[in-house]
Amino acid sequence: MLLRHYKLYSFILVILFSSILYSQDTEIDSSKVKNPSFAWKIAFIPGMGQLYNGNYFKFVGLVGAEIYAVSKFNHLRSKGNITKRNTYGWWVVGLYFYGILDAYVDAHLSSFPKKVKKNNEDSFLKVNDSTKIVK
Repeated sequence: MLLRHYKLYSFILVILFSSILYSQDTEIDSSKVKNPSFAWKIAFIPGMGQLYNGNYFKFVGLVGAEIYAVSKFNHLRSKGNITKRNTYGWWVVGLYFYGILDAYVDAHLSSFPKKVKKNNEDSFLKVNDSTKIVK
């Protein structure tokens, strides 16, 4: 029984220490690190946290979804359809808090190291100057 646990612990240690051997060089650009406490505060204005983090497509998607949900909410309120109005009201609230949380998490992840590819020699397909794909 002790021998079985010894093998398991040895295997786990080998796996953990082998990851050190295969670690890759990563670099963090300090000019792109965002301040999470500022990101969630500015995110109280819908979409501004995404702009602060440089996620422009996410900004357009989030603000577009919020505008759509608010317009549907107002339209259904004027018609008197309470059930669907409340559904879009919850969408407005959910999208608002999603924007705040997303801005905060993206700002935290801005300091997460990214792999830096030093050359293109290890890629499978290369594109030469005449834009032909060569293997």
